Amino acid sequence: MRSIGTLLITGTLVASLSGGLPTPALGASIGDPTPILAGTTKKATHLYTVLGVKDTTTKATVFECTAPGKTAGFTPFRWGVEVYQEGSLQNDVTVGEGVHTARFAGDTDTIGTRFTVALIEDISLGGPVVPVGVARILSESTKLVCMAFLVDPTINPPLFITPLPVIKRTIQKGE
Repeated sequence: MRSIGTLLITGTLVASLSGGLPTPALGASIGDPTPILAGTTKKATHLYTVLGVKDTTTKATVFECTAPGKTAGFTPFRWGVEVYQEGSLQNDVTVGEGVHTARFAGDTDTIGTRFTVALIEDISLGGPVVPVGVARILSESTKLVCMAFLVDPTINPPLFITPLPVIKRTIQKGE
């Protein structure tokens, strides 16, 4: 009788040898402890979860966040986005992938799964192919408001812009 570990390894080897896609490394979840964002010294706070994240040749996900703090006494802070697909983390915020700095009160910044023709993203995750996934928005500060949407990345104006559900951490309230 084979162990589960052997079956997983065999499945990966067979897929790789036959030219198929390798099995993703499982074990990453939006419920995992938050990492330390690149350029910071303390663990980030998981502020929001975004459902329905996609990145394909015809769909990109864009995360847009604003620092609504007061101008007087505002301290710049780092925030970032982690994208997951089927239990596999697609980017690494600990090395700066998907991390940006809110520089002043009212600063609105945009992180996309890829750059689009119609929008001006501050940062791109480089287009990790995500047929369907989930993301979490992390920050040094709790003073961040965000929205997310799917957009056609290929044309301006885009053929569609579709809002995505953004929920507080992992808590979805009923209607």
